[in-house]
Amino acid sequence: MPKILKWKKSFYVHTITSKYFQNYEIVLTKSFAPAIDELQKIYIFIFIILLVIIAISAFIVYFTSMIILKPIIQLTENTLNLPKKIVNQETISWPETNITEIMNLSTNFDILTKTLTNIFKENTERYEKNN
Repeated sequence: MPKILKWKKSFYVHTITSKYFQNYEIVLTKSFAPAIDELQKIYIFIFIILLVIIAISAFIVYFTSMIILKPIIQLTENTLNLPKKIVNQETISWPETNITEIMNLSTNFDILTKTLTNIFKENTERYEKNN
């Protein structure tokens, strides 16, 4: 039997003896069940509050991670087949964000793209000049 059920079935017992009635005792009993029920209600309430906090935290973490990951995903998509995009002279829009590291990475990729574009142009000019 679980302890909580034992506690619910238990009683607080207090005996009173009287000097006037020596052969008799007054026995007072009080059940622990109401106190245990109140304790269980408090525990359930705290458990529900914790579940709500966990759910709210999960949503906050999810949306925060999406805000942080969006520029990284854009950066990944933009750098996919970067040389091919440069050769085809496609315009690449680099993501802008308030996150310094991602902004630095975007800036570096922009510089890389410009450098590669210049190198490809120089190679094309040399190739045309030699032919």
